[in-house]
Amino acid sequence: MIVVVGLSHRTAPVEVRERFANGEATLEHVLARLSARKELSEVLYLGTCNRVEVMARAASDSPAHHAKALKAIREELADHG
Repeated sequence: MIVVVGLSHRTAPVEVRERFANGEATLEHVLARLSARKELSEVLYLGTCNRVEVMARAASDSPAHHAKALKAIREELADHG
């Protein structure tokens, strides 16, 4: 099951979005942390000047794992931001 968590110019102020758009170092750090989460089996991080999205495959297709995958992504983004 694929899960998506994101923020954009419509949902977050520029100060928040800038925390995630600091180049390669940010991308590598966030991807490493997300990839290390057991709740996620694959991760894609997309960051532009107007939005940040994390798309990931939950470790399992069960609804419980879907919720755990969403929580894992939110936790890592909150820790980073």
